[in-house]
Amino acid sequence: FLAVLLQIYLVCFAVCALPGARHTLRRAPLRASLIAFGGCVFASAVGAWLWNTDHLYDLVPHNLAWLFAGGACLYYARDTRLRALATLVLAVLVFLLVPTPSVRAWVLAGGAAMIWIPQLSLPGLAARALGALASASLYIYLTHEAAFRFAHRISESAGPAFAIVTSLTLGIVVWRVFDRVWDLAA
Repeated sequence: FLAVLLQIYLVCFAVCALPGARHTLRRAPLRASLIAFGGCVFASAVGAWLWNTDHLYDLVPHNLAWLFAGGACLYYARDTRLRALATLVLAVLVFLLVPTPSVRAWVLAGGAAMIWIPQLSLPGLAARALGALASASLYIYLTHEAAFRFAHRISESAGPAFAIVTSLTLGIVVWRVFDRVWDLAA
């Protein structure tokens, strides 16, 4: 998934390098996002007919770019009518384009949260803990396989909770070390 996200970012950077695209995005961000979203939905629907990507687990940019463009649309949908419409469109497309039920649930929950919860207030400790997890998420993703194997070697009977805590801890430690080294190099 990370490689696909990077490819989508590169396409977005290339499009935003075009002065006309940048101007349109600044002048009418919702309209520009809706156009991009429509193009991405079309590419996802038509791409499945033209190119079988089962061997890649369907993790290719044209299958997932609609989530990225849809996130921009959700961000710019400000009034209640647009939010309701965005929720409906999200629900329909998730059921049409996302084959895995658990992924559907996460995309719907995350999308609905983006649409309807403008800001979430948390106590300081919880905000710092979640901030650390968010900041370390890339490193958690990159190290979780090794952490799971390590946790399994330490204690086969400890169960998944131990593996998850080990994975999160290792990812946060790697993030902090990388962050410190990066600061020293700068």
